[in-house]
Amino acid sequence: MVEMLKKKQIALHLILVVLVTTAAFYPTLKNGFTNFDDPELLLNNDNIKDISPSHLGKLLTTSSGNFGGYGPFPIVFLSYAL
Repeated sequence: MVEMLKKKQIALHLILVVLVTTAAFYPTLKNGFTNFDDPELLLNNDNIKDISPSHLGKLLTTSSGNFGGYGPFPIVFLSYAL
């Protein structure tokens, strides 16, 4: 009985976190792209337009643009591609 109550509390807390987060970030859905790095990283980046297995290696091992070295970009590019 106590364990069932704990599971319900955890589920309720998770739902509450999702609802608060959604409410906080909902206004950002109306925002457009910026001209800082969005064209180079998102709109004109051929690396994120294909997520086939053969292209996945290139996506995870190459950097795009003049943003320095390897950095966190492979994970970011993977999320953009998804």
